[in-house]
Amino acid sequence: MVNSNAAAAGKAHLFLLGLVISLICAFFLSIIFGTILYFTNLSETFLPTLSLIGVTLSLFVGSATAAKISGTKGLLLGLSIGFAFILINIILSLLFGNPLVSTIVLKKSIICLLAGGLGGVFGVTQS
Repeated sequence: MVNSNAAAAGKAHLFLLGLVISLICAFFLSIIFGTILYFTNLSETFLPTLSLIGVTLSLFVGSATAAKISGTKGLLLGLSIGFAFILINIILSLLFGNPLVSTIVLKKSIICLLAGGLGGVFGVTQS
């Protein structure tokens, strides 16, 4: 009984670690991309593309890191990190009054799940 509780706590720790790494990466990539847009002649029409790149890289890195430490079940860990990232984005969008367009939410959700899952699988292969 004690071992299963310790294993569950360890998995939760890895999940939170991957999620926090993903959120920190997304924050810093947003700053970098925003700075690039501000100081260059790039149009703001690139913002959605840069946002998707940032989210994809962030989730891949966070999921890969957590899965590498875990050594097993990288796909499940990555998908759960991706799903949590989606929920956080939806909650923040609702809190800040941003409209949720179903096609955009669906597109970002699929990308988040793919990036998380692929990052998790990649992380396990690197362990």
